[in-house]
Amino acid sequence: MLLMLSEEGGHHEDSLLPPGVNEEMVSSYSIMILLLLLGVSIGFAYILEKANFKWVHETFLALVMGAFVGLIVRYVPGTEQIKSLLTFDADLFFFLLLPPIIFNSGYDLRKVCERDVDGKGG
Repeated sequence: MLLMLSEEGGHHEDSLLPPGVNEEMVSSYSIMILLLLLGVSIGFAYILEKANFKWVHETFLALVMGAFVGLIVRYVPGTEQIKSLLTFDADLFFFLLLPPIIFNSGYDLRKVCERDVDGKGG
């Protein structure tokens, strides 16, 4: 499916598709890839939890799967549009993802300090 996109943006002069349909297809492929990765990583996490497997953490498996898909998207010809949609956006990370992480760390810090200090004041 991904190989059907052409090098020059996926548009052919003799295409019967209206303009804009190819962009929708590329967006749907990108969303499909992301949801598939999410589903597979959740599935692996469930399997590892049920099997009580402690050799590999599920975040490592998610990282390896993401790197594998990234390599495929990077080196398979004809995936330039998908590559542009799957790029890392620093603003999205800094404004949407990082604040809840920092808030959660600060919230849990109080619990850790109370547990480690045991109320001894030191």
